[in-house]
Amino acid sequence: MHSSGTTWLWITLLFPALATGGASYATWSLAIPEEHREFSADPDGDFRPNGLEFVLVTPSLDSDPPNPILLGQTETATGPYATITFDLADETFEDVNLTLEATTDAASWEPIASLSASATLWTGPALVATQSLPASSGVRVSVRDSIPLAPGQKRFFRLTASRQILDHDGDGMTDVYEAANDLDPSLNDSAADRDGDGLSNLEEFELGLRANQRDSDQDGWHDGFEQTIGSNPSQVGQLFPVSHPATQLIIHLPMR
Repeated sequence: MHSSGTTWLWITLLFPALATGGASYATWSLAIPEEHREFSADPDGDFRPNGLEFVLVTPSLDSDPPNPILLGQTETATGPYATITFDLADETFEDVNLTLEATTDAASWEPIASLSASATLWTGPALVATQSLPASSGVRVSVRDSIPLAPGQKRFFRLTASRQILDHDGDGMTDVYEAANDLDPSLNDSAADRDGDGLSNLEEFELGLRANQRDSDQDGWHDGFEQTIGSNPSQVGQLFPVSHPATQLIIHLPMR
C-alpha cells in the first residue's frame, strides 16, 4: 500500500503454527464444531486461522472480507511515522499472546508492540493507544511505528497470535480439554472417572480420549476395557491390536 510518494507500507497477518481476566479462546472455541476447534484451523478458508478470527472479532465459519486493519501515516516533529489500527474483541485475552512486528527487508523481524496473555498493557518500543468501543464491543488499538519513515524506505508489518496453554488447577489436563469434556478447570479432578469407563480423567486426556464418553470411538466397547486388552479405544472397529491373533473369545459384562 502506498502511503505517499516513494514510501509504502505492507502488512500481512501471520499465525505461528503453534494463543487472568479477559476473553478466553478455550471458551470461545466451544461454539465451533470439534473437528474445527484447533487454534491453527481455518475452517472457512479465508487464510485467517481461528486464533486470529477470535481476537479480531471475525466469523470463524464464514469467509469474510479483508480484515479491517487500517494503515496510515502521521506527521511529527521528528518525521512521518507509519500507523496501524485494528479492533480487538477485548483489551486482554486470557490464553492468547499478540505481537506486532516490523522490518525493512521482510526478512529480519523485530517486535514493536506485544500484548501478553492476561495483560492489559502493550509493551515494546512502538507507541500504543487503546480506546474502548461503544456497547462493550471491544477495543480499538492504534500503534505508531517505533522509527520514522525515510524517503524510499520499505516498511513491513505483521500481526501474530500464539496460544498460551492454560491449566489453572494444575491437574495435568488443559482447561480447554476440561471444558470440552464437562470437567472442572478449577478443580483437580485428574484421578476421577467422569464417564465411569475404568480410566481416570487424566488417563483419558493423555490417551486422546473423551473423558465424558465411556466409548470414545463408539464401537460398542468402553474405553477401559479396550485399553485393558491392548485394543485401541480411539479407533472404530479395532477391538484387538493388529498383532493380536484373534483366536480367543473374550466376553465382558457389562458390554458398555
